[in-house]
Amino acid sequence: MDITRLLTRRVEVRLGGERWPLLFTHRVLLDIEDRLGVSILNGELDIVRLSAKGLRTILFVALSSSGATYSPEEIGNRVGLHGIAVARQSVIEAWVAAMPVKDEVVGDKDHAEVKARTWMEVWGNNRQYLHLTNAEWLDMTPRMCQSLDRARREEFRRWDLMASRISSTVANYAGKQSAKPVPGDAFMLDPWPRKEITPGSAEYWDKLLGFGGNGKVN
Repeated sequence: MDITRLLTRRVEVRLGGERWPLLFTHRVLLDIEDRLGVSILNGELDIVRLSAKGLRTILFVALSSSGATYSPEEIGNRVGLHGIAVARQSVIEAWVAAMPVKDEVVGDKDHAEVKARTWMEVWGNNRQYLHLTNAEWLDMTPRMCQSLDRARREEFRRWDLMASRISSTVANYAGKQSAKPVPGDAFMLDPWPRKEITPGSAEYWDKLLGFGGNGKVN
């Protein structure tokens, strides 16, 4: 079993007594766009309100990548009218499992998510920053690329912080010192986002009492 199927939450759809896994890799997503004539990145595909044709097409492409040999018509017949709701729910769950998750910290965006409006831009970013081959990228889900990009950015930020601390030390001790010292992360090109501090938390009181900062809660 490949790494994509091992890492992605398994979602299955039942067709005529058989169960098939649903997995939305870049290869599958590009094929779906081509067949439906819509832009997934620009929100033209409403995965929650799929038409019968859209559902058949998505199931056909996804199941074909898993080894199924059904035609779109056969898939429609096997799903039937009573199975549409269940099949649609399976598609939604598999879709969510494959797509990037929203950042928990406000203001922090993954590089590949910023203003990427075409698959060419997404591929270019992932190729340049994640050093993925075409085959690797096609067989990965968007969420997997997001995870790799976050690891890359974390490593960059650590080196960025080291360089920033050198610059802030020079700014604080070379020449006339200012009343307010320059913080160590002031010169970072890609700083960590400022986390919102919950009132009443341990971090809140540390800040307020001056144990972890300047005695002010931002």
